[in-house]
Amino acid sequence: MTPTTLQRLVEALAPGLVRLVAREVRAAMAALPVPRDGRDGVPGVPGPPGPAGAAGADGADGAPGRDGVPGLDGRAGLDGAPGRDGVAGKDGAPGHDGTLEGVRFECEGRTVTVRRADGTAIGQWTLPVVLDRGYYDKATAYDPGDAVTYAGSLWICQTATQERPAMGVAAWRLAVKAGERGKTGDRGERGPAGTRGEQGAPGVRY
Repeated sequence: MTPTTLQRLVEALAPGLVRLVAREVRAAMAALPVPRDGRDGVPGVPGPPGPAGAAGADGADGAPGRDGVPGLDGRAGLDGAPGRDGVAGKDGAPGHDGTLEGVRFECEGRTVTVRRADGTAIGQWTLPVVLDRGYYDKATAYDPGDAVTYAGSLWICQTATQERPAMGVAAWRLAVKAGERGKTGDRGERGPAGTRGEQGAPGVRY
């Protein structure tokens, strides 16, 4: 058989052989059992580090961080050199006599003033006391603590005012209420006879 004839024979049989082989392979694969998932193998040993990569581009600036905790105080520094003495000051005015001889107290209303013998005031105090101002006068200005008599009652001023004292008026507080009218007393004894009066004028005749 010549090579050309053999080559033609192979070419003619090739398609049938391929289909036959393919059918047999499929049949063999179908006969194999269904594969199941196997167990994971043991992790391998870590490989050696790879070479360093190239530097990346600079990133954008991050947000400003919070202030840190205040640091500890440093050690005290060395004392400086003594400074020069300052210029001497001027003499002050002569002071008052330090004794209390001749001191007098002046009281005007609620104000007490303490004065030296030469009349210089040492101090002044306002005392929170009740001050009797007599009968109420609508033309007078009253201060807190002033006491007045009105309608038979005693009133004490609470805030500066010229308003007339009365119940319900916030500027006044009733201190002593006027007493009720007493009962009529018993009939007294007959008094002595009075002196004889002068003679009357003569009457008119009709």
